[in-house]
Amino acid sequence: MVYITWSTGVGGGLIIDGKLHRGAHGSGGEVGHMIIDPNGPLDTCGQRGCLEAFIGGANIARETGHTAAELFAEAAKGSKPARMVVERAARYMGIALISLTNVIDPEMFVIGGGDDRGDPALVAVHQAGPPAPRAPCPTGRSRRAGWSRGMGADQPVVLSDEELLRLLKRAAADLEARAWVVGGYVRDKLLGRPHLNPDVVVERGDALKLAEHFAGLAGAEAPVTFERFGTAQVTLAGHLVEFVNARAESYASDSRKPDVRPATLDEDLRRRDFTINTLLMDLDSKIHDPLGGRADLDARVLRTPADPLRTFADDPLRMLRAVRFASELGFELAPDLIPAMRQMKGRLAPPVISAERIADELRRMLTSPRPRLALELLDAGELLEVVLPEVAACKGVQQSGYHTHDVLGHTLLTVEGVPPDLFSRLAALFHDVGKPSTATPDGAFTGHEIVGAELARSALERLRFSQKDIETVGKLVRLHLRPVYYSSEWSDGAVRRLAKDAGPLLLPGLKPGSHHLPLPSIAAAGPYRRRSERTAVPPGARGHRRRRDARPRHRPGARGRAHQEADRGTRHRRRGGAGARGRP
Repeated sequence: MVYITWSTGVGGGLIIDGKLHRGAHGSGGEVGHMIIDPNGPLDTCGQRGCLEAFIGGANIARETGHTAAELFAEAAKGSKPARMVVERAARYMGIALISLTNVIDPEMFVIGGGDDRGDPALVAVHQAGPPAPRAPCPTGRSRRAGWSRGMGADQPVVLSDEELLRLLKRAAADLEARAWVVGGYVRDKLLGRPHLNPDVVVERGDALKLAEHFAGLAGAEAPVTFERFGTAQVTLAGHLVEFVNARAESYASDSRKPDVRPATLDEDLRRRDFTINTLLMDLDSKIHDPLGGRADLDARVLRTPADPLRTFADDPLRMLRAVRFASELGFELAPDLIPAMRQMKGRLAPPVISAERIADELRRMLTSPRPRLALELLDAGELLEVVLPEVAACKGVQQSGYHTHDVLGHTLLTVEGVPPDLFSRLAALFHDVGKPSTATPDGAFTGHEIVGAELARSALERLRFSQKDIETVGKLVRLHLRPVYYSSEWSDGAVRRLAKDAGPLLLPGLKPGSHHLPLPSIAAAGPYRRRSERTAVPPGARGHRRRRDARPRHRPGARGRAHQEADRGTRHRRRGGAGARGRP
């Protein structure tokens, strides 16, 4: 039997002996992180082409500009474009179920949902019969058994970039349209980075008709269209191609929904976010640079094509995108961007920008090669207090003893020092957020790990993270002090209690493929003074001999000491010391 939840944060799991074993990244049978297409889009879990990358709420919001809830509501009202998105998501879920059937041949599927607490609420039960015989392998497809290659029996052939451009050129020629590849695909091609999802802007012709004709030539499903915005998406194996007519947009001050009108190609490019994303490539692969994006790309500078106040007013999420590009690509911000962020920070909040879109950018910043730079830029642009007020409150909170920086500076260095997966960096980001509210005049932060865990949970709930992620990060924050004070004087019982409380978060390697943080890493990553440099604490003061915010060391009782003496005697005899068997 396999239990599967849909977008609840519970994760898929296995039912063994009548009990639900909830899943997690890489374990327990979670369906959301199973590979559907190994060349598909990159998900925040670090995998490319997993189910969540195609149908996850944050990914759908990024691709369509609408939350999953909005799309489901519109689909229920009869909206054809929204219904096509929902149906596409259902198709991918169907692929996952077929792959599960091929691999583990379950007796039953239980498809369900859940509420905000993560409690399962079953909505359908399907008794699976014997697996149907496999159909003959279609031409152009390879038969690959097993789960690891994603689509199980029938793995589509991934189009090369050359073949993709050839089909685009043929489709445009057939319809006498003039089209260009624009944006991130061109930028990353020049940077030597992979980018599988090209955007096509249609200067002359109809983008929706071009998308439909291209899909037919490529043997793809019918495109998902959004007629109001003049856009269409075609999903191929390894690619998501978006078509759009050249357009101009304007935004109301209290809305993120644009008012769209037809425009020239020049107007379209000038309303984009950064000059490096205005580069064009014709369908013969020749690069065109109408707005100087190539020079900024070579200089590694992020600059807006128009006045940054106007650019950020059109879509305030671009302020976070600027920070994310800087942390991903190692680019510098043009001098006028940070002042513009400070002026426009008030628009970076719901309902203008959804929490899901903000969280998606935050995930990508934290898992980038330069997370510390991202947080420093957020602070410089006064965006940290809007997006993560719990972290911003740490600025200026001084620490003594082991620490070399204030709480915010220590946090930034810790985030930089932990492993580059999302859970590690989220836990490092929030591990000391309880200190501002627990600080005392003598420099103690009693109970800050408990307060910090609650603040972390509250922040992640506000940003619409899954319940599973919230619980994992909360536990890491709550327990982050425990390994710091480990010593050889701990009793076996104390070690067992820590192992029981932390579970698989304590040590690396307990869960193959797990993205969870080895608990000691948070403390080990932080900057501390050498023992000789620490500030002396006067005798009698709080913190003398032992910091008050530290948990007391566990010392063995009589039973523990007896076990230790017995262990020492056993080891001594094994080495052949006095008292060994057969010796006087």
